[in-house]
Amino acid sequence: MLFLRVAIVAFLIVFFMPSERSLAGEPLDSLCVVSKISISGNKKTRNWIIRRELPFAVNDTVWPSDVEKLALAAEESLNKTSLFNSVFVNYEINNQYIHFLVEVEERWYIWPFPIFEFADRNLSVLIKEGNYSRVNFGGYLRIDNFRGLNEQLRIRAVAGYRNQLAVNYTTYNLNSGHNHGVDIMFNYVAGHEIPFKTIGNEPVYFTSDNGFARNYLEVQLSYLYRPKLHWFHRLSAGHTYINVRDTVAALNPLYLGEARTDLSFFELRYEITHDKRSSKVYPLRGYYLKGVIHQQGLFSFDDFHATSLEGSVRGYYPLGGRFYSSFDVLGKVSTEQNLPYILSEAIGFSDYIRGFEYYVLNGSQYVINKNSLKYELMPTRVVNLPFIPKGKFKKAHFAMYLNIFADMGYVTRDSNTPYNNTLEGNFLYGWGVGLDLVTYYDNIFRLEYTINKFGESGFFLHFGAPFLRN
Repeated sequence: MLFLRVAIVAFLIVFFMPSERSLAGEPLDSLCVVSKISISGNKKTRNWIIRRELPFAVNDTVWPSDVEKLALAAEESLNKTSLFNSVFVNYEINNQYIHFLVEVEERWYIWPFPIFEFADRNLSVLIKEGNYSRVNFGGYLRIDNFRGLNEQLRIRAVAGYRNQLAVNYTTYNLNSGHNHGVDIMFNYVAGHEIPFKTIGNEPVYFTSDNGFARNYLEVQLSYLYRPKLHWFHRLSAGHTYINVRDTVAALNPLYLGEARTDLSFFELRYEITHDKRSSKVYPLRGYYLKGVIHQQGLFSFDDFHATSLEGSVRGYYPLGGRFYSSFDVLGKVSTEQNLPYILSEAIGFSDYIRGFEYYVLNGSQYVINKNSLKYELMPTRVVNLPFIPKGKFKKAHFAMYLNIFADMGYVTRDSNTPYNNTLEGNFLYGWGVGLDLVTYYDNIFRLEYTINKFGESGFFLHFGAPFLRN
């Protein structure tokens, strides 16, 4: 109940916070008209892609006192696209007419990467277990501004510990208004070694010397709709197929449920997002709301049926000076209390409680709360790297923050949860201090010292923000 109250209070705070613009207190002067928007610096990105991200358009009427705020909001919105190294929005006011001048510097958009990676859940697990045989190698192609239309194309081909072929394409350019789009995803993964059960809240692995231990195939088609600048809708239809060796089903009959070796089902998923963060990478201001309803199993012949609800509320607040605070409340509930093991991932997989990086918790319902207090040790600095001749790589951004944090969470103990996994049904919390480095091309490095409720402590290195981006 404590977490439910926290989530409700946080939700109300965000929804009823004052609007960024109010006519109350505005000076009694005449409205101005946006007469022209000039865009420069974009060699690949189409003009209308940039215009789509602006909080104003030609012929809009604006109070003179709001012009500066609109220019700053435009810079923030364009930076959130991750298409540009720098954005500057200036303006000229002449006889009640406003001329906005948008200047951008484009990034490099085509990234072919060789892949050599360890397949553990996080770096801390790799260091602790010291099993360096779980190696993936291959190639990854990422195109961030495909055709200059802010479309994303991802191709990943991996072999080794885990074989994978994944393709993902996203566009919002199905109509002239550029607010309807599609997302196409294909993902095939096969591995000789898989975690097949959890003992002591740590995964136990099965290795197949003859063929793959598990084959996983997922295809998904999503319809995207962006009615306003900060609102996003996604409706996804897809199919999931999972196959495991007979030995896996024998060792853990709950892995796919009912000692199955195959699991197949169609699914439908709808999510709505309201994103007012100052940045998708490392936000310091704004808020983020997300709600999801997910139906797994649409037809009578599907092997599995469950309906789940997921939600997330995040807030980011400047406290004055160089101090910032943030919080994140996310959770999930499901109509099915006895999920197959492979579908019961809760905490410790895609997200975790800091201080419990070594553990995993399985369950159908969970809630996580993360809180941070940050001090800006080094404000964002832009430096030109003298040893790099190419302009799109020459400019680097650096910022550093001291971070004090406290996380907590809870996972329900389902009837099929083994009793030797003691963390389910147990209120968990951890706290600590960390140093965050935000740098080159949206990379984040975090060094943290954490202590959990059991007094276990240690240093941990992470890549990426402590809160989920999307």
